[in-house]
Amino acid sequence: LRRAQTACAISHMSLWWRVATGDGRPALVFEDDAVPQVGFVDRLVEIVGDLLDGDGLPDVLFLGLSHHADHLAPTSLHQREIAVDLAGVMGGAFAYVVSQAGARGLWELAQRGGIPCAIDTFILMHTRTLRIRQAVPALVTTPVARNGGPVIESDIQYDRHVL
Repeated sequence: LRRAQTACAISHMSLWWRVATGDGRPALVFEDDAVPQVGFVDRLVEIVGDLLDGDGLPDVLFLGLSHHADHLAPTSLHQREIAVDLAGVMGGAFAYVVSQAGARGLWELAQRGGIPCAIDTFILMHTRTLRIRQAVPALVTTPVARNGGPVIESDIQYDRHVL
């Protein structure tokens, strides 16, 4: 991992530990480049309320995911949550809700096998182990550094120093 990826993983793991050992409340996790969309609070309340009225919060609820191309992102006229389809996904740990059970699961997975990749890839690679869902349409976006696309400020994607 590059230095910035390691630092990012450590910050997420620290949050997972606090939630896993906390009072049972889920946490809303935002990275510094997360951009909430119009109506964020109302839409978040709606989707979390629907989840709590139904099957409960998933282990992880991504509030947005980055895709290799914008047309690969799922769309919906109504706010809802769906299973994560990994086809075309680049990442998405820039904004998510993690439940206590999800934080425990992620913490335990990291303790057993380490985090050998970017933190969003680590979370996404466990979509069969943990209950991971995504909000559609996205409640939060982030600038994306795609091959051939605009250059954005990103320590994670451009830091060339490897630990």
